[in-house]
Amino acid sequence: VEYEGQAVDVDLYRSLGLRDCRVLFIRSHAGLLVLEDENIEYITALFTNESYSKYRYVNEQLRDQVLIVRPFESDSGLSFGVSPYFIAHSMEGMLPSTVVIIAGCSCLEQNDLAKAFIGRGASAVISWNDSVNLDYLDAATATFIEALFDDGLTVDEAVQATISEHGTDPEYGARLTYFPLAAGRRTIDDLIN
Repeated sequence: VEYEGQAVDVDLYRSLGLRDCRVLFIRSHAGLLVLEDENIEYITALFTNESYSKYRYVNEQLRDQVLIVRPFESDSGLSFGVSPYFIAHSMEGMLPSTVVIIAGCSCLEQNDLAKAFIGRGASAVISWNDSVNLDYLDAATATFIEALFDDGLTVDEAVQATISEHGTDPEYGARLTYFPLAAGRRTIDDLIN
């Protein structure tokens, strides 16, 4: 099932655990944000296409589960994003033995988002560790998907095949990686069964 445009909203992320899938592919803006309260905290966010309103998701905003994001610095409008706290506490259902592949920036710059998905039952999270150029992202993701699903390689072998063919992101230096490290030794069949 594919969702795009305005369908990618907070409630779509909320319902991910109700979809009974073994592979969850997310192609979305994402990034590492700075939360500034008493202490500075860096947090990974998946972006939605839902326009920001201070009157929506108030309790989740107060708990840093739903965040204010701006997909591009040049954008005038704000959108909602969801944090690892959202995945851990507001997402409905579970993701048993699910491989989560996120084609988006900085989702594995730190492991907070990956740990939230693993806490919901996912067996692996695969993504990039920094900002990534869109053309590179699409080409590298296609290579990785082919290596993992069609060629039957382990996660680490598929990552290495992708890097061998495309290198790291030429603009930002982003590298495809995965969490947890033990997932690298497994094939897609191992991870979803």
